[in-house]
Amino acid sequence: MPVITTLLVITYWLIACISNLIFSPDSSFYQEFFYPAPLELIRRITVVVFIITISMLFHYLSLRRKKHENILEEVLGLKPALLNIISSLVVVQDISGKIVRFNETSEAISGYDFSQVQNKYIWKFFSNPDEAKFIKEAFLKLDPLSFPQAYQSRLRTKDGRIKLIQWSNRIIFNSKAAPAYVVSTGHDLTSFLHSEEVERESEKEYKNIIDNIGIGISLVSKDTKRLYTNKQMAQWFPKRQALRHSISHDIISQKPVSSCDQCPSCKSLRDGMVHNAIVKTQRQGQDVSYKIVTFPIKDSKNEVVAAIEMVEDFTEMNLKEEEIRRSYLVQAVMNSLLRFSLENISLNDFLDCA
Repeated sequence: MPVITTLLVITYWLIACISNLIFSPDSSFYQEFFYPAPLELIRRITVVVFIITISMLFHYLSLRRKKHENILEEVLGLKPALLNIISSLVVVQDISGKIVRFNETSEAISGYDFSQVQNKYIWKFFSNPDEAKFIKEAFLKLDPLSFPQAYQSRLRTKDGRIKLIQWSNRIIFNSKAAPAYVVSTGHDLTSFLHSEEVERESEKEYKNIIDNIGIGISLVSKDTKRLYTNKQMAQWFPKRQALRHSISHDIISQKPVSSCDQCPSCKSLRDGMVHNAIVKTQRQGQDVSYKIVTFPIKDSKNEVVAAIEMVEDFTEMNLKEEEIRRSYLVQAVMNSLLRFSLENISLNDFLDCA
């Protein structure tokens, strides 16, 4: 720095001499360099003092910056190379909130280079004014006891996107036990929340399909207690909802016991196989028929832990089957009568056959 300052002073002095020679041809370079006019000498000395002062100030700031760099890297171990191997955002701020370290993960998520955020306040990049005000006030007080150890903020990236970041803070103290830096480690929750939202929408859509499929579905535990019932099942058996028992067990067994040998659910829970049954009961004072099919659910050890009940309204199907059966019997009788009519028998024998 002294060498550069000396060169600047000499350069300025030469430029001043040459300028005076241009405007005052009668003067000599020797006179202008060593014996300038009093006013000119005062002006030059003033500029030289200004150059030396500015150089000393830059030198002081450079030494101070190097000292801080040495404290961050050697004393506190916050070397850029070490911070860059961390997969989370790491932002180191001084006690005023200005950024002094910004690792590569922070650059990748925010879109900003370290040179673009250096010595800028972290809350300037928050999109929510309340969040920015909250952390700004925390830095103004910087009380180790009340400083937020964890908080969430909406970080605005360079391209305008909003990232939800979960921050955790750690205050680093100097040799005098006074706060010197704040290390903030951030985790990007944006993709996680987006996945959760997609999952919730899928679950909602799936539940809507299950509720409107036209088949009653329920999940039954090992002790025949219902863990889940879809909308259709609740509509068909509103009085049995409060009992919380297996529907098939409730209809077929009609006994206050946890297991029986007749209902499909109890059988599936016992032997781990698929079972079905057609039962008749009443719904709103009318006779109805239900087809019940149960499927076992097994764990990784192949042990039955639950069962799925599927109940289908079989009333119309039974009526159609009964009608087909009746039509078949009528047709069989008619075929027999036609066959007898073609045989060579008397009327009395024909009536006997009929």
